[in-house]
Amino acid sequence: MTFGQKKEEYNQKESEKKVAEYLKGTEIIEGEDSSSDYYYKQGRQIKDIVLEHIKKLSELSLQELKEGYWKSKPVKIGDGVVITETYFPDLREAFCNGVDFLYGLITPTLEEDNKKTLKKFYIQEEKDLDKIFDDYKKKDGDPNDWIDEKLKFKQNLFIEINIHLDMIDYFKGDDDSIHE
Repeated sequence: MTFGQKKEEYNQKESEKKVAEYLKGTEIIEGEDSSSDYYYKQGRQIKDIVLEHIKKLSELSLQELKEGYWKSKPVKIGDGVVITETYFPDLREAFCNGVDFLYGLITPTLEEDNKKTLKKFYIQEEKDLDKIFDDYKKKDGDPNDWIDEKLKFKQNLFIEINIHLDMIDYFKGDDDSIHE
């Protein structure tokens, strides 16, 4: 098994874990037509969750996607001064992880042909990323440059997922939950 295949298998398992954690405590009742007709005890559909996640990714992308950092701030306490440190997370990694989660979230709900098309794009993106990652390792490049490259690929994947969802009218239906 190649490094790329191992990484793909690992990423798929991680995405499935994230989906399971996200849906933890939610009882799933199977619908009649297809896997996209799962209903949740709270009256939510997978489509609602997907839309909510796309909204969160959109809000995240409105922020500056930059490296995580620590900020030190002196705070006066009585006669002394204490330095407090706050960590601001790497929003680039958060966005990349969110796109992988979205991919893992929608893939099981798609029909087989649509699933294959999107998976083919995802696999090609991962192969390209593996090649770039190997180049960075050989050059002892700056890890931040690698994350910036990864971010570009994940932004493209996010665009592809949204185009794909639009092409198949993912959010249209008779379920009264999401309409245009």
